[in-house]
Amino acid sequence: MRSKIALLSGCLIATLCTTANSEQMLPDIPAVSPYYNITFYAEPNLKAGSTICFTFTKTGGVLGYADSGTFTSSISSGTWYQDGDEIVIWGGSPSNDSEAIPMIGKNVGGGRISGRFVDWLADGSSDGDYGAGNFYGVKTSGCSADQPGAHPRGQLQTR
Repeated sequence: MRSKIALLSGCLIATLCTTANSEQMLPDIPAVSPYYNITFYAEPNLKAGSTICFTFTKTGGVLGYADSGTFTSSISSGTWYQDGDEIVIWGGSPSNDSEAIPMIGKNVGGGRISGRFVDWLADGSSDGDYGAGNFYGVKTSGCSADQPGAHPRGQLQTR
């Protein structure tokens, strides 16, 4: 009987120790990679549109987040931060200062990010060609200077 009690006590202690350390067993959340090819999918049918290469530079200090920095692309530039697996990207068009393109999504691991975006204009409307939808980004080794896929005025292009 004592051996059964000792065995059950040992199992209880092991279970409590495992539960107390369960946060330590969670997988590490990957950091934002320097380069992603991000494809935009337009509402309402999520039609595939532009694939744009984004360059992320970690500088820290955006809204107090250590995992944060600036980004640039052929359609937008601005800031980003990562909180856990959530990534928030806020920017505007370099050729149209009345345009904002917020993107909120997840760092899903494996060199991928995914989420939602809205292409807003200062007058309260959205870009008629590509107002809102989803985005999906895949890590890449770099961005070329002549990345295709943007309107001449810097907005997203549907295909």
